[in-house]
Amino acid sequence: MEKMYTVLLVIAAILVSINSIGLSQTKLGIRGGLNLANVSEDFGGTESFDFEGLPLQITLSQSNRTTFNLGGFVEYWFNPMFALQINLLYNQKGFVIEGDLSETIIEQGIPISVTVNAEETIKLSYFSFPILAKASFGESNFKPYIVAGPELGFLLSANDYAEATSQASAQGIQVGPYTVNQEEDISEFFESFEFALDFGAGLSYSFGTIGVFADFIYSLGITKINTEDFADKDIKNQVIMINLGILYTLK
Repeated sequence: MEKMYTVLLVIAAILVSINSIGLSQTKLGIRGGLNLANVSEDFGGTESFDFEGLPLQITLSQSNRTTFNLGGFVEYWFNPMFALQINLLYNQKGFVIEGDLSETIIEQGIPISVTVNAEETIKLSYFSFPILAKASFGESNFKPYIVAGPELGFLLSANDYAEATSQASAQGIQVGPYTVNQEEDISEFFESFEFALDFGAGLSYSFGTIGVFADFIYSLGITKINTEDFADKDIKNQVIMINLGILYTLK
């Protein structure tokens, strides 16, 4: 929490400093959209394990966690082309691991086909502060723009949700499918703070004091997010953000 308070004080100092110099415009906005979240390390592959004396093998694949971000921002325009954008976001991240097992085992001379489909979702929620430099181009109401800058993130929660469906068949008789699921708090295995770099581009349209926009931002994690108790790898967040929003010009 001390890091979060320090960041808030730094942002407050930036706001005070900006307000003390001449600006052409100040804008307030809200934004939200789709997050395609993943991490830098790949947990895919095959794993062998023993189940009650039977050797089994499961195939693992990793994919994006499709989730969202939502929040607000303020833009300080130094001239019609350049601005500083400070965002406050509820930002969900994480990743998904899928596992598939298909084996035929022999029990008392009878072949039994067993299939298991499992999915594990690591759900990470952050309070994020992207502080972005923004450059806008053109003189019409439609303006393309680019953004870049650091993102400071504070972990709000971390959960591991797992769901598995299994079934078996032998001599024309099928048992199942059966589905089980569980969710566990794993916050103790993740760092409370992360640092990332954001890069993106978008398009805005203004009519009077109101504007709308759509943009695409890639957030590249710089610091590791896990402790050694979770994995012996340095895991870093990687997120594609596809956003829509609206903004209002104050002056």
